[in-house]
Amino acid sequence: MPHNPHVATEKHMTYQITGLTSLDEFLGDFIVYRNLVPADRSLPGIGNLREQLGLQAGVLPRKAELDYVRVLAEILRHARGMAAQPGAIERLVYIGDTRLLDGTAFTNLCTSGGWPGWAFIASEDMASRPLVQMEPPLFLANRWSALRDFLRFVE
Repeated sequence: MPHNPHVATEKHMTYQITGLTSLDEFLGDFIVYRNLVPADRSLPGIGNLREQLGLQAGVLPRKAELDYVRVLAEILRHARGMAAQPGAIERLVYIGDTRLLDGTAFTNLCTSGGWPGWAFIASEDMASRPLVQMEPPLFLANRWSALRDFLRFVE
């Protein structure tokens, strides 16, 4: 495929950036909400995983806590097993909006799952000039429009 600056290619998938969209457009129901309940009801949520992971009943872990990412890692493993071409997760790409919470969650998730990866973290700041900072494995930006550059970077 010839290089197109608006296309990001993953091993078995190609994404084309064409304008406004939603995560649902390319993830379908493979979305896990902050309450650790996946949109796809065939995936286990925190309620199904509490006993297996030894988690206290009735407590929802916070995003930066290790128990949160332990649940998320298990959900990701199940989702990967349901993919068209199941296999081990080779790398994690994470998108968030807060450096502290999302950066911590991403780092903990990579550690918990044993996965390499990169996180795109954007905090929209239209009062400042556009800025991207690389602090591996974090790609920090003050514009969501920098997501295009991030996708090209992680190809």
